[in-house]
Amino acid sequence: METILLNSGALLVALIAANVILAGLLLYGLAGVGRARRELSALLGGGRGRSDMYELLIGYRDEVRGIRADLGALQRWREELTRDLSGYVQKVGVVRFNAFEDTGSDLSFAVAILDAQLNGVVISSLYGREESRVYAKPVEAGGSRYLLTDEERRAIEEARRKMKQNPLEEK
Repeated sequence: METILLNSGALLVALIAANVILAGLLLYGLAGVGRARRELSALLGGGRGRSDMYELLIGYRDEVRGIRADLGALQRWREELTRDLSGYVQKVGVVRFNAFEDTGSDLSFAVAILDAQLNGVVISSLYGREESRVYAKPVEAGGSRYLLTDEERRAIEEARRKMKQNPLEEK
């Protein structure tokens, strides 16, 4: 007891220092709580309390449900468009050639116009000095029931090479 009384001044200074340190830590902690409250308030859109957080989460849940419904509708629409577009002209192949030796340049041509199933038409134009002729042949699945010239087959093959798969179907 005597030691305590002799060192009471030092003990008092130590206690005061400990109180100052604790007060500093308390202020630092309160500042952190204030920051957390401001961040929570910003997250909640200015509201406070548990009910606002619950309402916010319910709102986000409903928003996600709406987005999922919209995404489903967009996917169905994309599938419908993909089906519809498969019947339209997808690719064209063009081959120019010199049909007759007495003409000067590649003025004749064969054009293949195809859809996604390789159906369409191949049109050939043969240019000559005296006359020009144009032929059209139906194309089904990349071939024709009519005899195709080498140039017409090359035009169909060129169009076929240009066809690409739907990148969304690869996933």
